Amino acid sequence: MSGYSKQGARGLVLARAADAMLRSLGGGEITLRLAGVNSQPLAEFGIAQVAAAEVVLSPAVVRRSDGKGATEVLVSATAVDAAVEAQQWAGADQMFQCIVGLVLNERAWKLESVATDTFSGVTYLYRMRLVERN
Repeated sequence: MSGYSKQGARGLVLARAADAMLRSLGGGEITLRLAGVNSQPLAEFGIAQVAAAEVVLSPAVVRRSDGKGATEVLVSATAVDAAVEAQQWAGADQMFQCIVGLVLNERAWKLESVATDTFSGVTYLYRMRLVERN
């Protein structure tokens, strides 16, 4: 860990601790349906762009539902980082912007917002607020 500052190393340890916590709470998964970054846009032909990839993130845990159709899901930052790298996205923000839908507990959801928990500049947890599709 010589390439990391003491604070940065603590952030990485916190990311691993968050993974362990999510796994101990059930360690479920969420599937992202993503529009492809490298696919040719077809809007000029009047054809809507369709999902080009599905990415499964795990561990992910449903934290709470607000009773109004919205649910917060906690997702491992290491899982998001691995998906970003595997799909060759520029970063997590780009990946989240390309989400066209999500699947959680065999139901379709729409991403309303994403927040991050960070320590010393290292993201260790993503909080995704989902709204159930009608």
